[in-house]
Amino acid sequence: MDSTSHNLVAETQSDKREKQTIATWSVIASSGLAVLKFAVGAFTGSLGLIAEAAHSLLDLVSTLITLLVIRVAAIPPDRDHPYGHEKAEHLGALAGMALLAATAFFILYHAINKIFVHPVAPNVTIWSFAVLIISIGVDLSRAAALRKAAKKHYSDALASDAEHFSNDMLGAIAVLAGLTIVGISRVIPVPDWLVARADVFAAIIVACIALRSVWSLSARAVRALMDNIPADLTDRLKERVESVEGVVKGSAELRTRFVGNRPYVEIKLGTPRGGSLESAHRLSEVVEKTIRIELANAQATVHVEPTPSPNESPGDTRQTRTSSA
Repeated sequence: MDSTSHNLVAETQSDKREKQTIATWSVIASSGLAVLKFAVGAFTGSLGLIAEAAHSLLDLVSTLITLLVIRVAAIPPDRDHPYGHEKAEHLGALAGMALLAATAFFILYHAINKIFVHPVAPNVTIWSFAVLIISIGVDLSRAAALRKAAKKHYSDALASDAEHFSNDMLGAIAVLAGLTIVGISRVIPVPDWLVARADVFAAIIVACIALRSVWSLSARAVRALMDNIPADLTDRLKERVESVEGVVKGSAELRTRFVGNRPYVEIKLGTPRGGSLESAHRLSEVVEKTIRIELANAQATVHVEPTPSPNESPGDTRQTRTSSA
């Protein structure tokens, strides 16, 4: 293994440990917030706080899933999984989104029931506001840390977890606004119908925010599992490859897929007949370097096929070389 490959392996192991640490702290934050919100929500009768407690409990379950899939994704390639296990992160993101959708519909069901059947204002206390303010602070810090880590490691699982905490924060703000309306009704006149339902409206906002995230993150995870790539990537790679001296114009054929944050590129290209195996080897190396300019850390498989002139028929000579970047 050369020095470049060795450094890549060391950085990858460090990245995996960092991702696991981030997820572990998220477990601690989610469990603490869930307990606090549920206790205060049950004590005051606030559906908004109970909805937020359910949301935080879901964050805990989602973070546990994230921690699990990150560990699975860290398993090196084996005989059954030659490309590695990193797509487990996309499956984890889908699982988290399924849980988030279930919770959102549960909240909506109880909110609608409370609006039309049992509209009752919650008992607002200083603890109601305290737990929400603490929640907003914790959610803000965790969402920022997870979003930064997700961007650094191209991790769908961490991005999903960041979205959970962002939703939790927005939901807490909505519930805080609803409880504020109930609280100020003791000082200034507020319509009774609004006082009885403000907390429930906040719970509905929590559910709608959650469903919006379900749609966007689930779509992204599905696209990744279906090997979707940027629309212009193939054209950009083909243009770069065919700009290499020795590659016949219009002969390059490329297929690209991503496993986690690692791109795999298969290239078939034509070169004038009569060249040696050594020249094909050198051309392959140049093409690999060209691919890495566009896609860092790409693993390329280059197939060089001699292209006959118009006056001769194609020969059987083929030189194939596979290498890893």
